[in-house]
Amino acid sequence: MSTNNYGSINILPLDDTEIGLLSPKMNQMPSDDDNNDSESSMMFSILNTLLGVSLFAIPWGFALSGSLGGLLTVSIVAYFCYETIRILLVSQGVLYYKTKRIMSYPEMVGYAMNEPWPGIVKMATLISCLGGCIGYLIFLSELCWQLFGISQTTSVIVATIPLMALSLLRGFRELAIFAVIGFWIIVIALLIIVFDGFAVDTGGDGISHILETPLFGSTKSIMKFLGPATFTFTVHYMLTAMGAEFLAPRPDTPATTPLSSPAMSFNRPTSSSSNRRRDNDALQGMNAHVLLSPLASAFTISCCIIIVFGITSNALFRQRDYVWDDHSDGIVHPGCEHVVCQNILMNLSKSFYRSFLGAILLPLIFVTYTFVMAPAREHVEKYFMELEMMNEADDSFKNIISTIVRVSLVIITAIIAAINPYFGSTLGAVGGITDAFQSFVLPCLIYLSVKTEFRISSGGCTILYYLITAFGCCLITFTVVSLFNVDIQ
Repeated sequence: MSTNNYGSINILPLDDTEIGLLSPKMNQMPSDDDNNDSESSMMFSILNTLLGVSLFAIPWGFALSGSLGGLLTVSIVAYFCYETIRILLVSQGVLYYKTKRIMSYPEMVGYAMNEPWPGIVKMATLISCLGGCIGYLIFLSELCWQLFGISQTTSVIVATIPLMALSLLRGFRELAIFAVIGFWIIVIALLIIVFDGFAVDTGGDGISHILETPLFGSTKSIMKFLGPATFTFTVHYMLTAMGAEFLAPRPDTPATTPLSSPAMSFNRPTSSSSNRRRDNDALQGMNAHVLLSPLASAFTISCCIIIVFGITSNALFRQRDYVWDDHSDGIVHPGCEHVVCQNILMNLSKSFYRSFLGAILLPLIFVTYTFVMAPAREHVEKYFMELEMMNEADDSFKNIISTIVRVSLVIITAIIAAINPYFGSTLGAVGGITDAFQSFVLPCLIYLSVKTEFRISSGGCTILYYLITAFGCCLITFTVVSLFNVDIQ
């Protein structure tokens, strides 16, 4: 299989050892070695997505919520995201089993909830991608402030030029290698941050600082950490895309359900009592989905890394002085009002390691921005291309419109990043609204609708899904209310 990119997500090549999704017998692999290789590839692909630059906002989250509060926050969000991904994959499999159609996330929403919900999902995706791009631009501008001493506003303006050029790319095959390289850059960054924290530890005893860190922050502070945590663990689009690969017929199998199928326009089938046992057997196979094992491993590993990194970095860097924009006037750098900055790289001491880390992260941010922007620009371009006036337009005019859309989106994100230079708060707003909606609310509604329609029993707890839905609604409400308060500390 070739490498595939789904928006900002790079899915590594999977071996030809993939098995049918609907088969409950997980031992139908050519060999154990091939099975292990395929599962390792999938786990690495998921882990690669989870450990992104949003990780650098995690110590700030622990500074807000405390060590134990942060641990509980990360654990709860990670578990809820894992469970909602699981039921999305189950729902995708059930719908394929019943309709023989491979449905994307918006198509599942359309099937379960009808119009205008698919459009709302696309709008949420658009906002989420643009918000992520704004966060990455802020991150990039902070690196430039550290490396070159130029203001963040100037950095954002200068960065728009190469970003506009990258936005004109029609494919990402040449950039795919950065997805793998980026994972190891993040790992190196985490090690450098922890090393710097211990090396410049003011008290000389980092362990005691960890033990002395407050266990809990205020309720409001803990709620603020939920947004960045949700942003980090929202990989639902990637997993449903991977699930579609397992449902797609192999090249040597007659095609019955093309991936590019149009919007669903079929009669919903019903499940008779005589087929109930067969349906339940099929669902048991879906609950043993081959993706769930690497998904669980990736979530467990990333959760442990995030918790250890968050607790350690917060404990070490909270002992230092503020990061000043203007020390003489007592102006703290934006995002560093809690000593531990919203981007923990801002807390690093001036050294060769900081410069080296900034230099290798800069190109990664440019490429990541381009990946994340892709779904947003595709939605906007598709909207314009479907206008009636475009029916008679020639290709050159359509290319002009496409170019204007791509350049305009870059400019919009640059303007917002220059006005609001708060990395963690930006990720928190995106995670607390659009990501919470797509991670906690919609998957549960889709699953409950599919489960009810086809009357298939499952091992999942219905009460849990109502709880996750309520959790998502509360997080969205809190985040929206917080945005109207002049309180970004």
